[in-house]
Amino acid sequence: MAAVKELFRVTKPNGIVFVAFQTRTRMLLTSLKFPQAWKPNDTIDAIQQFYETGVFNHSDTGRFTGAYYFHVDQIQPLMEQLKRFS
Repeated sequence: MAAVKELFRVTKPNGIVFVAFQTRTRMLLTSLKFPQAWKPNDTIDAIQQFYETGVFNHSDTGRFTGAYYFHVDQIQPLMEQLKRFS
């Protein structure tokens, strides 16, 4: 959220910002295809919990942690909300 707020702060009025999101569905499909590479999403229970919450914390040492994945329909409302508060 802080990164998106910063985008709005530094962008000139009427400027264009391009933002990329990896959606919850994309991570779900990746976890199903490569479960051992995306622990803890290596069991169906863990994958279902991830899909319900969007929270992902990689369990392998040295990998990224603390990610949240949005549903596609949540992205536009989030960006509009953050723009109002920038």
